[in-house]
Amino acid sequence: MKTGRTALPAFILLLGCAASGAADPATTKGIIDIRKPERPADAVQLVGPEGHALVPEGKGPSKWVFKDGVLTASPVWDSVVTKDAYRDFRMHVEFNVNEVKDAKDPEKDGNSGVYIQQRYEIQILNSFGVPAADFKDSYCGSLYRLKKPDRIACKPAGEWQSYDIAFRAARFEDGKKTANARITVYHNGELIHDDFPVPRKTGAGKKEGPEPLPIKLQGHHNPVRFRNVWIQKLALDPPAAKPAAKAAEKPKKKGYTYVVPFDEIPPAPPLPPGQALGSFRLHEDFEIAVAASDPEIQNPVALRFDGNGRMWVVEMRGYMPNADAEGEEEPVGRISILTDTDRNGTFDDYRVFMDELVLPRSIAFYKNGILYAGHEKLCFVENDNDRAGTMTVIDENYAGNGNVEHRSNGLLRALDNWIYNVKSKARYREIDGKWVKETTEFRGQWGISQNNYGRLFYNENWFGMKADQLMPNVLGRNPNYPKAFGSGTRISYRDKIFPARITPGVNRGGEGAIDDRGYLTAVTGACGPVVYRGDQFPPEYRDTAFFCEPAAHFVRILKVTEEDGALSGAHPLHEREFLASTDERFRPVNLFNAPDGSLFLVDLYHGILQHKGYLTPYLREHIAHRDLESHPRLGRIYRIKHKGRPLGSAPRMLGKAAVDLVPFLAHTNGWWRDTAQQLIIDSGDRTAVAPLTAMAADTRKPLGQIHALWTLEGLGAINREAVAGALRSDDPHVLEMAIRLAEHLPPDHAAGVLPRLRELAGRPELVVRRQLAASLGRLPGDEALVLLKEVLAANLDQPYFREAAIHGLHGREKRFQELTAGDLDDARLREYLAECLRVKTTAAAFKLPRDKGHLASFRRGEEIYVAHCMVCHGPDGHGMEQLGPPLAASEWVTGSHERLAAILLQGLMGPIRVKGKEYVPAAAMPGLKQNPDVTDAHLADVATFVRYAWNNGKNAVKPETVTKVRRELADRETVFSPEELEKRFR
Repeated sequence: MKTGRTALPAFILLLGCAASGAADPATTKGIIDIRKPERPADAVQLVGPEGHALVPEGKGPSKWVFKDGVLTASPVWDSVVTKDAYRDFRMHVEFNVNEVKDAKDPEKDGNSGVYIQQRYEIQILNSFGVPAADFKDSYCGSLYRLKKPDRIACKPAGEWQSYDIAFRAARFEDGKKTANARITVYHNGELIHDDFPVPRKTGAGKKEGPEPLPIKLQGHHNPVRFRNVWIQKLALDPPAAKPAAKAAEKPKKKGYTYVVPFDEIPPAPPLPPGQALGSFRLHEDFEIAVAASDPEIQNPVALRFDGNGRMWVVEMRGYMPNADAEGEEEPVGRISILTDTDRNGTFDDYRVFMDELVLPRSIAFYKNGILYAGHEKLCFVENDNDRAGTMTVIDENYAGNGNVEHRSNGLLRALDNWIYNVKSKARYREIDGKWVKETTEFRGQWGISQNNYGRLFYNENWFGMKADQLMPNVLGRNPNYPKAFGSGTRISYRDKIFPARITPGVNRGGEGAIDDRGYLTAVTGACGPVVYRGDQFPPEYRDTAFFCEPAAHFVRILKVTEEDGALSGAHPLHEREFLASTDERFRPVNLFNAPDGSLFLVDLYHGILQHKGYLTPYLREHIAHRDLESHPRLGRIYRIKHKGRPLGSAPRMLGKAAVDLVPFLAHTNGWWRDTAQQLIIDSGDRTAVAPLTAMAADTRKPLGQIHALWTLEGLGAINREAVAGALRSDDPHVLEMAIRLAEHLPPDHAAGVLPRLRELAGRPELVVRRQLAASLGRLPGDEALVLLKEVLAANLDQPYFREAAIHGLHGREKRFQELTAGDLDDARLREYLAECLRVKTTAAAFKLPRDKGHLASFRRGEEIYVAHCMVCHGPDGHGMEQLGPPLAASEWVTGSHERLAAILLQGLMGPIRVKGKEYVPAAAMPGLKQNPDVTDAHLADVATFVRYAWNNGKNAVKPETVTKVRRELADRETVFSPEELEKRFR
């Protein structure tokens, strides 16, 4: 057929009644030339001379600007969409890109895009002048990261350009795709995509499905302009008829699938904040209110209050925008500052301190700025009039290389003036102008808190709450004794839980995790712990702790008690939770004490909780069926207060002189005490030393004494008068701190407090005697060691005494052994001392492969192990309590290659026996077969690593072995049991 113009794709020739007005879709009145910009009479003008018909994609107001027939994109991450949804259509778009001078990243130069059905992006970018050899599938005209244009037709920035688009939506039957979407695009009159079958969504687009969706114009921090945009609906073929009968439900099965049929699960539409409040079931003595919400804040994960009570919020806006996490590492995260200007409870003033961040995690205030934990680095950022100033990198590898869920976070400035984290064994402190990174006990997963006496509280997903029984690093101070001791113990474990709704949307919904009604039986996503240290709740709540369970949509309260120096916890509310929601999108992820004495709750408010690395096929299907990918940019922060009790006053601490901050160290609210301590130390003002020394001796204010002592330590000004004054206290925790800080006194001053320490050895409180065991080895002279011997002899049946003593004896083990020869008959203590005095040799942690190829595989596997496996099996391969069995010397690792590959691919549910000992992990190990980012080569690498590591010393696993096993397991859905593996793989 000759027309004197370029022939159009076949499906364009079939445009029927919608284009021409004909009633019969089988006929046409001619060929539609989509290169001509004239708007048909039945087309909708989306942007025209008189205005535009687009609305914000999110719930908040848009910052797009319309003037003189031109719509200019927002300078922030802010998109607009059509009011209607479109299936098949023809569209005309005129756009004008801006130029970013000296743009380091080409994709930040004039960036925008047209999102077809919010699923498929046609990129808009300033790509003029890019040679064809360098042109990428993310440049102008591309189907984003899917297909480059067939020819380059870009114009310079500042000149108007056009797209003419014809689109036929993907076809579905019974929920399954039967035909790909097809698209034709002309760029400035040049055919760049010719009836291209689009196999999948692009980038951060929404999941493909049968339903039509709106068209989106993307705002990507660039003032791209649009004019003369119109769209015309088409009917390229009749819509497929719906099946007459409902498809049969999938059977109820345990394992990973269908404990509750999807149609029996209550709907989960996103609720506005006001309606979301109606979904809460809160303890009757308390009330909850919205303090801040979307659209201003989106995907919040953490917060801090500065010295004037402003709330700084960490917004992880990129987290899991869809089930494949596509677009997750886009720099869309923020740290924002919110202020309640009129003290009505709502933070109404919002400003951005830092933006364009990739998955920010935590912040802490420090001196004239903040410490900021990003996806990889720990940085100090100066505060330049509430905008980010100079940034200094403190630790290049702070967060490590693991999954997003398993990277370091927390940044808790603790009582002892060190900064602690979870998912980490590092602590940080600036000493003499240099940042020091020290080893500490490996703790937790997401969120960290402390009590009034410096004990750290944290959790892992399967442990509701853990607490250190000692202050940090009391153990671990002796490098001559390399064996690790930890004082972290569970104070809440696999206790029965009481969600307000069924909870089938969990990743590892195996037997025992969900009951036959669809309710979780124990925590699976515990996080965000806090010890309540405020003063707004009644006194009976001040020995309480709380933690979040976003997978089951509740917050639990624990009553914490201390007896004989040991912390324990109990759930006091019987068969209910402190706060629970019937809304599936309610995702409480963190809790914080507030300056007004209330408790602040951070709600991610997100459909998808589990990160893609561990998504099982069941959970993917659950997410898709319930449309939980929709509305990924929401979030709320709530204030919880006790009814009938007033909130505390607003702080005004910033700018005060250090001496004026000292009284706040005795405040009834722990937030005030912590903040005053930190501000005084950050000031470096030693004029506060005298009032601090006086407060340390004021026995009427024990909490003030404790903070005064540690503030003096932070200033480098701990002194004999302060320690001696505190040692006159009758409060056991004040005595504990004073004994600990006596270690910092000059030798002659330390010797002067020994008589008082001898008196304290007879105290009834275990915490006092245990701290003597930890500190006496660090005090000068044989007299201190003789007293240590007496303290140990009287307390060998008590926990942690030997361990505390051995770590306090660093450098003096030999002298202590000589002084106690024949007097202290304790085999374990003798063993500890012998280990310290044994000649140390340097040796490899385990044999490395000799073959270069195997060594390369081993190194790659080590990276994968750290990212995906170490959380459950430990850095030393010895396993983690209730999480994963040991891999070192495990016959499951050193045996059959095929069996190990099957475990990695399909997963394993215990109990399992390793070297004759039974281990019962709290949940099944998920297989990696369905993870699109993990290849057979990756699994072979990690298998090779665990077979060589920890002196396992076995040969490498080949990728072909994994591929073979993958084929054999293609139709299997559920995890293996050990018995099945032994029968199938010898």
